[in-house]
Amino acid sequence: MKKGIVLIMVVIFCISTALPIGATDSTSLPDGHFATAEALFQYWESTYPPQYPDYISGVWTENGTAYPLTFAVTDDAAGREGKKEVLRLLADDDSVIFVEREFSRNLLWSAMEDLSQYLTQDLGLCGLGVYDMENRVGVEILQSYAKHEPTLELLREMRARYGDVFTVTYTDGYTTYTLDISDAHGKRGEMPWTWLGTLLGIGLLAATGAVAIGYRRHVLVMQTPTGEVEAPAGAGKKLSCRQVKRVLKESEIAPDPGLEEKIRAKVDR
Repeated sequence: MKKGIVLIMVVIFCISTALPIGATDSTSLPDGHFATAEALFQYWESTYPPQYPDYISGVWTENGTAYPLTFAVTDDAAGREGKKEVLRLLADDDSVIFVEREFSRNLLWSAMEDLSQYLTQDLGLCGLGVYDMENRVGVEILQSYAKHEPTLELLREMRARYGDVFTVTYTDGYTTYTLDISDAHGKRGEMPWTWLGTLLGIGLLAATGAVAIGYRRHVLVMQTPTGEVEAPAGAGKKLSCRQVKRVLKESEIAPDPGLEEKIRAKVDR
C-alpha cells in the first residue's frame, strides 16, 4: 500500500514539473489552435521566464494594439520553417506580420543575462537591455570608462562568446535634480502660472502613463554617477513583447476631472 502511494506521488510530481516545459512546445498542437497572434504570444509568455521558439527573434506591435502583431523570425531555414509553423497554429493569418532578423531572441536574452552580472562591478556599465526591433543587446557605458582596459576586455570577451549582438553607446551618466517649488522665486507661498502648468502636465502624464507606448525594451537598470542603481523608463512609438503583454492587460485611464481644481486649491494655500 505504501509503495502504491509513493508511486502515485512520484507520478504527480513528474506531471507537475513537466507542465511548464510543455507550455512552450507548440509542435504537437492542432492546426488553428490559436485564434490570433495575440493568443500565441500569450502562450509563449505563459512560463517564467518567457520561452520562445528559437526561430523567433522578437515580438512587437507597429500600431500600439494587439492586432496585428509583428513576429520577427530568424533569417535562415529555421526561421522559414518557423513561419510555416506559426501560420499553421493561427486561425487568423492576418493577425500576424512577419519580418526577418539575424539573431534569435533567446540568444539575445542569454547574452544580456550573462552581461548583467557585471553591472555591480567597477566597469562603467550603466544600461543594458534587449532591443527587439533592432535585434540587438543595447549596452550603455559611462564615458569615463571608454578607454578602461578591464571594460574593453569584457566587451571583447562577450563578442567572442555571442558574436555581433551588442550595440555599445557611451554616456555621461544620469542625474536627478530636485527643486523646492515654494522657493523657486525666493518667496514661499507664491507660484507662477508656469509652475501650475508644469504640475498639470505631470498630473496628466501620471494619469495616462498606463497606456503610454514604449519604443523598445527598456534597459534593466541604470547607474548614476554617484553609484546609485535605478530603473528608468522610456517612451516612443512601438511596443516590445513585454510591453505588448502590459497593453493587453491594462485599460485606458482618464485623468481626474477635478485634477486642475485640486492643484489650484493647493496653490491658493
